[in-house]
Amino acid sequence: MAAYYKKRRRNQGPNKNEAKVARAQRAESSARMAGVMGARFPSIKRLTLHLIFLDRQRVLEEKDLSISPQEAATFLFPCPGRCGRGQFDIAVKIAEAVTGRLPLFEFSLPCAEPYYSAKAEPCGCELKGRMQIDFFPAPADTAKAESA
Repeated sequence: MAAYYKKRRRNQGPNKNEAKVARAQRAESSARMAGVMGARFPSIKRLTLHLIFLDRQRVLEEKDLSISPQEAATFLFPCPGRCGRGQFDIAVKIAEAVTGRLPLFEFSLPCAEPYYSAKAEPCGCELKGRMQIDFFPAPADTAKAESA
């Protein structure tokens, strides 16, 4: 007669709610690690962003953001395109606009990730954005205004 074999239980992973809590904690910790915008860019009073994520044929997503100096700011956005793992980092573009003290700045960034891991063909997703920056008065401007 055949021996009795007990079914082995699979090692259970986190359930749906535990995974949701873990994702929220990761998002919160990444926002805290990014820091507040005022610490990174002290001359900015308010940053207003209008972002458009484009595929080759259509608009995938539009975002409007308004960030004050006290708010946590991460300037890394995931690619909503076909690659599924690309990222757009706009911190460099913001730094360019801040160093030039440009109140209105438009930019475009292509996704650099390949569509397939075996192919070198790029994803084709593009981020077009417009940022409006309100600056605090420059220290030299306030000294001129006080002397006048």
